[in-house]
Amino acid sequence: GDRNAGRLLAPYMPEDDQAGVGAGNVMNAGSTRLISAPNRAEEVRQIVRNVLRLASSGTRFGEMAVLHGDPEYAARLDEAFKAAGIPVSGPDPTPLNATPEGRFVLCLVEVFDSEFTRDAVTDWLTTAPVRDPSGDAILAVRWDDISRAAGVVGGPSEAGGARQWAERLDAFKVDAQSRTDRDRTGGEALDSTIDARQTDIQQADRLQTFVEHLAERALPESGSWSDYAEWLRGMLRDYLDPDADSEPRQRIDQLVNELSGLGVAGGPQPDRARFGSVLAQE
Repeated sequence: GDRNAGRLLAPYMPEDDQAGVGAGNVMNAGSTRLISAPNRAEEVRQIVRNVLRLASSGTRFGEMAVLHGDPEYAARLDEAFKAAGIPVSGPDPTPLNATPEGRFVLCLVEVFDSEFTRDAVTDWLTTAPVRDPSGDAILAVRWDDISRAAGVVGGPSEAGGARQWAERLDAFKVDAQSRTDRDRTGGEALDSTIDARQTDIQQADRLQTFVEHLAERALPESGSWSDYAEWLRGMLRDYLDPDADSEPRQRIDQLVNELSGLGVAGGPQPDRARFGSVLAQE
């Protein structure tokens, strides 16, 4: 939207249109119309005005398209079109990580990439619609408290990962049971305290089983796109809450199908890093 823009565009314009390029000016070059705008917001407003102008001249909305290479335009355009009463048909501009179902996928990958750090596991359980394949309810906040009290850290170390969860939760249960036995013998603790500790032992056992079973479903280090798609499909089937919002779930199912098709187009085989990068771009 300045003189430099006009100087750069001038070689592509008919001589009659090369005089004066200001912010918001529209320049005609045969069938191409170039718009000079000072920022993205004004650029989007110009696009909306042009769509409305074309509609008023008889062009149907279904015969128009707005193409962009920058994902940041998607939400801006969607919001502006809806505000102007213009029907929109296209991919959902909402980033994958902005939906609980999307966070289920991205946080799940982070659980395995981080080698089961407590923060990654807790983030997945508390921000995404996760279910226990056993059918029992997940008490995410209580599991967070128990894993913290047990001293679970996880992560890439010799004694880290999912194995550390098992070792430290075992120690937590033994310690809690010992204190419960002492309290019962001494008769000093309230029944409610003993009951709460017993519940903690039960929940620690459930959390330990949950993490152990999850770790057995390891994200492949390498493979084909079909391998990764099948892994994700299985995790969605077993761990995503079936009551999750249907529209984002349909979008994720479509993403899984698209991942399966990537191998057909050829190109390099994926690994965990490439798989995670593709998901993060959605």
